[in-house]
Amino acid sequence: MKMLHRLVGFLVFVVLVGFALLLVWTAMSEQKWAELADHIRFGRFSGMFAGIALFCLGLLLALTSERKKSHPDTLFVDSEKGRVSIDTDEIGEYVAKLITEFPSVVKMRPNVIALRNRKDPSKNSIDIVATIEVKAGPQIHEACEILQDRIRDSVVTGLGITRVRRVDVTVGKILSEHRMP
Repeated sequence: MKMLHRLVGFLVFVVLVGFALLLVWTAMSEQKWAELADHIRFGRFSGMFAGIALFCLGLLLALTSERKKSHPDTLFVDSEKGRVSIDTDEIGEYVAKLITEFPSVVKMRPNVIALRNRKDPSKNSIDIVATIEVKAGPQIHEACEILQDRIRDSVVTGLGITRVRRVDVTVGKILSEHRMP
């Protein structure tokens, strides 16, 4: 149904812009306008204005047509009793709260990616990629490993999501402890 809606919207856009360009092109030539004037009741400049207005309307249609985000990325966990759906953004917010346990981590932006197994939905899993900003220090690598373990443990024990395939920690920025004025 969405595909049909997009196709109809595209066709309306093409017809609208095509008619607008044809009207403007015809209005620019006195001879062509004279041929068209037998069929319409307004002047050449009115036709050019109408063509430009239709073209702008077509552009407005194209620019304002909202592309809906298909439902948020969701982890589906199927069981004998039914399906549980968990929004990956919510898992990310849960993980982001772990920053308080790590004084060297200044900022953390976790991204949770749901991995669907179409053949066996019971094997759906997630990957977690946490991009962090840390204070400079000799133990950055160790802190990242501890953070990886803590993220995995928190998601498994705190949310009951046992199928965590990977936890990647990316240091996006290292902040110097001594800032130059």
